[in-house]
Amino acid sequence: MPDYQALERELGNPNSPKVIFYAFDLLHLNGRDLRQQPLVKRKAALEKLVKDRAPTLTYAEHLEVSGSDVFEHACWMGLEGIVSKRADAPYRSGVQTSWLKVKCIKSDTFPIVAFVEKLGAHPRRIASLYIGRWEGNRLLYAGKAQSGYSLTTARHVRERLDPLIIGKSPLSEPIVKPKATWIRPEVLAEVQFSGVTDRGILREAVFKGLREDLVTIPAKSPAPSKRREAVGQHGVLRENILQLLPDAVSPSKEELVRYWERVADQALIHLGRRPLKLVRHALGPPSTTKAGCPRFPRRYISCASRNARGAKAFACGWTTLPVCSGWSR
Repeated sequence: MPDYQALERELGNPNSPKVIFYAFDLLHLNGRDLRQQPLVKRKAALEKLVKDRAPTLTYAEHLEVSGSDVFEHACWMGLEGIVSKRADAPYRSGVQTSWLKVKCIKSDTFPIVAFVEKLGAHPRRIASLYIGRWEGNRLLYAGKAQSGYSLTTARHVRERLDPLIIGKSPLSEPIVKPKATWIRPEVLAEVQFSGVTDRGILREAVFKGLREDLVTIPAKSPAPSKRREAVGQHGVLRENILQLLPDAVSPSKEELVRYWERVADQALIHLGRRPLKLVRHALGPPSTTKAGCPRFPRRYISCASRNARGAKAFACGWTTLPVCSGWSR
């Protein structure tokens, strides 16, 4: 899976074996200008050129399948979106209508930990929100939502948070934010974002509204043995219980077995022949894998569909790497 943070780290190492270039177009070949040729012909020439090359230079293949299906699968896989190109279009520099970039929008709820007030505003209103995320019993900083507010919403949120103002940060690992007005993390916000950094910070966070229909789950007091507290008197970790049900009782493994024995026939109608778990082996089996990995063809897939005018168009997985990603067959 593409990883923007991992790419940034690897680009700092000129000898990194992990950086692979995925070639998806060819503009010139042996002194010939190919830019007036349609994309499918340019890609055919590219495939012959890079065939049997070193693994650090890979041809981005394509399949004749629905572009809307690839977009749905790309979002399901956690990719940032897709780029679609017309298969019969010549190459043109700059922004063109012959290709489109469509983002997958992620959304989740996060506790608000602070706000920044709009200076000099009357009536008072917020300028941005600081949000947090729970990691076990610890409340960590998750970023800043600076957009998504109408004038009315900014005023409403400011008044809603006013009774929750406290004198210090509620975060387990305090950060320096001179403009922040800290609050008790009792109100949840719905936030859209494009991704999460390896430090747990949301990228391109946009405020979508308060979630007054949900309640925050208060942190538990730390116990002498974290493992013993997590398991408790049953056999299932508390982290595996849906966090929206704070009063749920963790079942034992025996209870789970008996439950699935009762519902197996009905459940298999919906679960049979469907993937229940996906293990990624981007660079070979991980050290925690005891068995060998199945052999999969190295196909990095784009797709083709037709636009409103009936013109054939390619859709390829859009990532932070120049790579077309999708489903392997």
